[in-house]
Amino acid sequence: VKQDKNKTKMQIANESVNLLIDELNEDDRLGIVLFDNESYLAKPLNMVGETDLEKIKEHVLKIQPQGGTNFQAGFASGTELFNEEMLNNSEYENRIIVITDAMPNIGETSKNNLAKYVQENADNGIFTSFIGVGVDFNTNVIECLSNVKGANYYSVHSSEEFKKIMSEDFEYMVT
Repeated sequence: VKQDKNKTKMQIANESVNLLIDELNEDDRLGIVLFDNESYLAKPLNMVGETDLEKIKEHVLKIQPQGGTNFQAGFASGTELFNEEMLNNSEYENRIIVITDAMPNIGETSKNNLAKYVQENADNGIFTSFIGVGVDFNTNVIECLSNVKGANYYSVHSSEEFKKIMSEDFEYMVT
């Protein structure tokens, strides 16, 4: 599959985030962490029904690539969004969805050490889905990370491809 030639990986990732947001229910929670050389809390974890999704989606489309890929920092910041109440509530599944080209080059870059973070989260009831974006997506890293219980991954090359995944596999992705 070829990447959409008219769009950058970041544009495809941004559009994919918005398609994902469209699938959420009012009683779901949404938080957004961005990462490059470091991580940044873009949106605290709150109920979707209490969030101005259109405003969030506008901001998402404006995200630009900058710096490197510090997966470790982004993943740690995403993990910090969960509190004890969320982790002890069996009514919900806690999941971090990482949209990336899977090419960590800052912070921890060893796939086996990164897998330990994913495993530690799984042991604590926070599972992970990876969405790999672009034709140069590093499947070697993500296949290692997705071997952890409760983790899965998808590779997409266009927002249309991601839209198809969302319509067919969203429930699988988040459970």
